[in-house]
Amino acid sequence: MITIVELIYLEETPKFLLINKQDPEAAHKAMEFYQGQYEIGSKLDEILKEHEEEAKISFCRGFIQMIKVPHQRKAFIIGILALQIIAGIWSITFLSSDLFMAYFDSELAQYASFIFMVADFIACIIGNVISEKFTRRVLLLSSAIGNTICLLGYVVFDRLAFYVYDSLKYLSVISIVLYGITYGIGVGPISYFITSEITSQQHRALIQSMVFAVNTLSGFVLGLVTLPAYNWIGVWSFLPLYIIPSILCIIYLYYNLPETKGREIADILRDMKRK
Repeated sequence: MITIVELIYLEETPKFLLINKQDPEAAHKAMEFYQGQYEIGSKLDEILKEHEEEAKISFCRGFIQMIKVPHQRKAFIIGILALQIIAGIWSITFLSSDLFMAYFDSELAQYASFIFMVADFIACIIGNVISEKFTRRVLLLSSAIGNTICLLGYVVFDRLAFYVYDSLKYLSVISIVLYGITYGIGVGPISYFITSEITSQQHRALIQSMVFAVNTLSGFVLGLVTLPAYNWIGVWSFLPLYIIPSILCIIYLYYNLPETKGREIADILRDMKRK
């Protein structure tokens, strides 16, 4: 409901106003609304240039080029892997009450689930602020590592609570809450826009749309299998579904993700080609 109310006050996108409506004045106003008064003219020129470049390349040609050209393929892979790290957040959010019912009665499990979602929500707000204060690479990798450690901590403490000492279940709950916080504070917000910062204007729309398409498919599959896997082998299911893939993704990103904050796209692409 809050999101719907907020949408009422949003301006139309500058690209739509400039290209589809052919209204430069409205596009200028919208650009100022979203990005302030800094270099609006040059940004609108970039939109026009991007549109002209996109018109020259068909989808099939652009897709083949994305696969063949090494730095474009790398940007595609980076985008997929960055989003794959956070794939578990949706399943865990949907199943949080079921997970907590392993420790508490139904009412307490609902409260714990509520705390998890509130913490995640607040962290997302903070994350959108601090993502502009710290370098993308450091914030994404550090929060991704913390995110994966928290999910691993949930598994470890859950098993220790079952076999060793029941009160360790509270550490398992805390681990899940911290998992939501580390998602919102860095890796969550950045993963959704990092692809746009490592691709040229000409190929940005195609590569980003393909990244989201793969992520949607991955999320759909994981959403289908998580609950059956959890019912089958319990918390161990999070190891092959989320933890091990996240570790592999982090390793790849560590060696291949360039810093993007405050840098020109030409410099970023040079780094992409060298790595």
